[in-house]
Amino acid sequence: ARVTQQLLRDLLVWLPRLGMIQETSQLLDVAQELETDHPVGPGAVTEFDQLFEAGYRGMVENIVFSAEAWISRARQEENRTDFTNPLLFESLKQLAEAQLKRWLDHSRTLRLSVVERLGNEREWQSLVKFIRTYGSELFTQRFLVLGNLRAILHQGVDAWLSQLEENGEEENFGKLLEDLDGALRRETAIKCLTMIFEAIVENYSEYRDYNSTTTQSDRGDMLYTLIDFLRLRSEYDRVAWNLRPVVLAHEILVREGRTEAASLWRRELVEKTTEVADRNIRRLNELCRQYGMRLPTIADRIGERFVRPLVIDRIRSLVRPAMDEASAETESTSFSVFQQEIEELAREPAGVGFDIPSWLEAIENEVAIVRSQQRLAADPSEALDRVPRVTLTIEALQDQLDAISDDS
Repeated sequence: ARVTQQLLRDLLVWLPRLGMIQETSQLLDVAQELETDHPVGPGAVTEFDQLFEAGYRGMVENIVFSAEAWISRARQEENRTDFTNPLLFESLKQLAEAQLKRWLDHSRTLRLSVVERLGNEREWQSLVKFIRTYGSELFTQRFLVLGNLRAILHQGVDAWLSQLEENGEEENFGKLLEDLDGALRRETAIKCLTMIFEAIVENYSEYRDYNSTTTQSDRGDMLYTLIDFLRLRSEYDRVAWNLRPVVLAHEILVREGRTEAASLWRRELVEKTTEVADRNIRRLNELCRQYGMRLPTIADRIGERFVRPLVIDRIRSLVRPAMDEASAETESTSFSVFQQEIEELAREPAGVGFDIPSWLEAIENEVAIVRSQQRLAADPSEALDRVPRVTLTIEALQDQLDAISDDS
């Protein structure tokens, strides 16, 4: 299986370089069918994410590379290049729309967050009732320590409950133990406790935010307020995950210096996501009013409106030019632009100060990558140079894109 996965990955990298866009898409069909035929369980993480990204990235990169030839041809034949960026934009849009359907089909098989299970209103109300009934004595800040929750989940909630019964922990968990196997079905208790513990472990930064900025955190029977905010966050993250192919195409455009096409791409994304972004903001404000609290980490995430990753991509693309100019001691135009972009982001507070802002972490990672490559004097694409990159004419590309669209 590992050999097959590696072969698929290699082919998905090589085929686009050879101009075989349609064949790459067909190979992604094969990879997806293999995953469907050999499921590893609902919500499990598979390797299709990486296979899809390899193939999709290769297709986008080849289209962007080929666009350079379109410019030269336009100069020779019509002495104009103004249509090239719209043409590149439309080609990438057609590819993205076809591949987005595949990505969404795959996305439905994944569980991005344990909180997604609470999308069902009956499940949610059952959890709220459990927290209101047993939360006061159970969900104290002292109890909800990360190490403690991980230990309980490691041994299993059922085993933990049995241990409480054997040790006679009525003093701390009296009502829960009293109702267990009576007014409270054991299966219900296990299900609710597992959900709560997993949600907090998975979102511990948000839990720290909740503890640090709200008075509700002093009351265990109000823990559901945090989880309701997490439900909104999980809905946002699901849409953001679904948009991954769109964001990836933008990343490649800015890295290849196609700023005008990237600008068109950003505007298109804003138009497509404005409605759902506005709805999320309204829902966030409703939760803030309903519970009388605001969680900065979640508010920041919702406030990204799905376009913050594109801003970060633009800044990351400036890191290498800025560092190269600094090394060459030339006029640092890129660094000036880079500094302006950072100052814009730095004006906006992020979270409650416990964690590094995502944009700063992204810049730090990019600097580390560039420094590593400079030390080794290595280009990450050198290994691919053995596979020549084929330039596609706009006509040849369009034929392949039309065939892909017909198949999807």
